[in-house]
Amino acid sequence: MRRFFTALLCVAVLGVLTGHATAATRQSANPPAKQQKRATAAKPAARLTADGYHIATRLGGATRFYGRPLKTLGDLKKMAAAPKMVKDLGVVFDKAGLSSLAAEVIRILQSASPTDLKEIKFEAGQTMEWMALRKAGKPEVSEKVKWEGKKPFPAWEFFIDDGKNGYTFDVPTVCGNLLLRSIGPSPRALAAAEEARKAEEARQLEEARKAEAARKAAEARRLEEARKAEEARRAEEARRAEEARRAEEARKAEEARKAEESRKAEEARRKDLVDPFIEVGVGKLRGGSLADIGTPGVTSIDDPGAIQCQPLLVAKGGADVRLSPSWRFAPAIGVAFNFHDSGNSALFADGELNYWFPDKKGFVGTGIGVWDITHGDNVSPTGLFQFGARMWESADTNSSLYFTLSGRLFLNHLDDIANHYAFWGGLRYIFR
Repeated sequence: MRRFFTALLCVAVLGVLTGHATAATRQSANPPAKQQKRATAAKPAARLTADGYHIATRLGGATRFYGRPLKTLGDLKKMAAAPKMVKDLGVVFDKAGLSSLAAEVIRILQSASPTDLKEIKFEAGQTMEWMALRKAGKPEVSEKVKWEGKKPFPAWEFFIDDGKNGYTFDVPTVCGNLLLRSIGPSPRALAAAEEARKAEEARQLEEARKAEAARKAAEARRLEEARKAEEARRAEEARRAEEARRAEEARKAEEARKAEESRKAEEARRKDLVDPFIEVGVGKLRGGSLADIGTPGVTSIDDPGAIQCQPLLVAKGGADVRLSPSWRFAPAIGVAFNFHDSGNSALFADGELNYWFPDKKGFVGTGIGVWDITHGDNVSPTGLFQFGARMWESADTNSSLYFTLSGRLFLNHLDDIANHYAFWGGLRYIFR
């Protein structure tokens, strides 16, 4: 009996010991759910998408960038005004390789203007290039993040265009973890490229237009030249030159209608080949009437036939004939009335060759003539010289009045020029 109870007791002790061991083993192999949750939180497994994005399902906690939610723009402005936040944002942009944007981002956040910032919902499944967060309290950047939370999170969004790219930033209201949602084309760069494209297109169109206009002008010019050549082929060179001159004169006349009357007057004056004239003057004759000293019958200077000065009244008339624009030939005949001895009045003839100054303001000339035609014993060839200066001109007919001085040398007495000459001054009226 003692042995039976002893064996039963041993079996009971063995059963108790075996049960404790099994429970301990089961507890060690299958820890409680609470302990399992702690273990997972302590060492989270890295979750990545097929294209390399880190999956995020929760915001806030120890990685939050700012300690309070950003429910209003005032909260956002307050966050960005803190010197530590300004410094930490600069660190974030240095690490993200976007230092050039840091000042503009801080300015936008500190101004907190509704014009720059708008409220959005960051939907599940959307990605971000990077997100700012804290690790052990220090600012860091987590790249390539995809939001897979149960619902979208609210954020403040703004856009920066640096002329090369367009950057879309979001600031989650729950934690302030600034994130770069996307990098896209720069609207300013696109606009500039579009303007350049349009300018180039306009330039090409203008060049094409000019080329077409030049082609048409060349074709028209060729046709016009061919037409003129065909018309001119049947005409002589002189007729073609005259036709071109008249056409040019007509064109100039049309362009200068206000000067038409003066042009016509000038043209009429140029075409007037012969201009009649009359001249009246007073002067003197130095020389013998019918004989000289030394001639038989003349014994002294006081004799009637002696050499002496004799006052003259001269009248002559002739025609002024154009030889060229500057040279004119003027044949004339006249009478020199001798006040000292009317019986010694002389009929004379001249052939003048005169050079005319521009616009017919005056002339100088020379010539030859015959003096005292009616007295056969006293006929003398003469050489003349003269000049004239215009005093008056008619506005209607261009007829002119000139003051003239004229002198004569008797060519048969060139050995005694001092005692054989005549000169006078007067007025010449030329009819044009």
